[in-house]
Amino acid sequence: ALGRREVVLPPTPTRAGPRVTIGLIAANALVAIVTALVVGSPGDLGAVVRVGGSLRSAVDLGEWWRVPASVFVHVGWVHLIVNLLGLWSLGRIAEGLFGPARTFAIYAAAGIVGAVASHAFGAAGVSAAATGRTLSSR
Repeated sequence: ALGRREVVLPPTPTRAGPRVTIGLIAANALVAIVTALVVGSPGDLGAVVRVGGSLRSAVDLGEWWRVPASVFVHVGWVHLIVNLLGLWSLGRIAEGLFGPARTFAIYAAAGIVGAVASHAFGAAGVSAAATGRTLSSR
């Protein structure tokens, strides 16, 4: 009986690739490039603050937008490249395990929590990137 019926297989799912990971890498790189072209070197703490680096005193005075904005700001090219390599490595794994929407949510939540923790417990200075790296101007 089975040999006489046509067997219909479900369609093979297509993988779109790590599109969220690629999008996050592009967003981070774009912020650094625009910073370099319009404001100044990403290695200059003044330029980092002008484009959204989280400066504790500014956040305390009500510039709360710096907390989420700082997730996409990096202090220097080396900082950016190392973070993008880590994002490429771990983002592809996360996207394969959790899917694109959850990977984006994990990145966003980790970035905000890192920025808030850096603001609350870090040394005074400029905080930037999803890792919440804090640098002082000393």
